[in-house]
Amino acid sequence: MRHCLVVDDSEILRKVARGLIEELGLTSTEAETADDALAQCRRAMPDAILLDSQLPGLSAHGFLVHLNEIPAGGRPVVIYCTAENDLQDLAMARKNGASAVLMKPFDHEAFTLALSQAGLSTSMLDYRVGGRNDRRLRQREADFGGL
Repeated sequence: MRHCLVVDDSEILRKVARGLIEELGLTSTEAETADDALAQCRRAMPDAILLDSQLPGLSAHGFLVHLNEIPAGGRPVVIYCTAENDLQDLAMARKNGASAVLMKPFDHEAFTLALSQAGLSTSMLDYRVGGRNDRRLRQREADFGGL
């Protein structure tokens, strides 16, 4: 089963994201800081990381740089979560290894689309992306495909 690490200093956002992740059939854990997330990644690399752009202490960009330095465990997909539409920040996140961008506030559909764009696939995710909202999801993917 695929595993996702949720990194956000907001307990409420971590719980909401974790609920959405688990609803899609993935397991999840949480980290409040980038340092805690790095420690978890060194112990067991997750398949995916939902990373808040504004973290206390080590920044999200610093986290991405250190994540790339971890020698073992493969490379997880990283979904960079931000409320700011700062193109330089988004470009830096992508340069440092972010696989997809998720704008806050997000809803279930946007969250599912971000997971799909990042390459995560589960039977529930495949159903949601291929199901009744397929046309809307394809349009959103086209809208955000350049990020």
